[in-house]
Amino acid sequence: MSLKQKRISIIIIVAWLLVYVLLHRTPTAAIRTEMFLSGNPKAAMQSEIERMEDPYDGVVPDHLRAFYGVPEKEYENYFFPEISHISSSIYMSSACVKKHWFLYYAELGCF
Repeated sequence: MSLKQKRISIIIIVAWLLVYVLLHRTPTAAIRTEMFLSGNPKAAMQSEIERMEDPYDGVVPDHLRAFYGVPEKEYENYFFPEISHISSSIYMSSACVKKHWFLYYAELGCF
């Protein structure tokens, strides 16, 4: 490979990594990306995404969750009020978002 080809391939790899990070930087962006890739581009661009509150927030401190038997918060739950159709065998009204380092990963139809 010549030096020019190496530069072009490095630029392409860096561009893909940058796009990946931008699409998984926030919980709503991760959900919209997952909805878009699951075959619902219109819903991904136009739907309103709302975060469901954890019923234990503010009641049980994080360091006492295990003592009281409250499950650890692995996921943040989100829902889409106006989407209630079944598409591609996934009920598209909810999503769970998990944070890994600084990136968010979404799973549709988890609850």
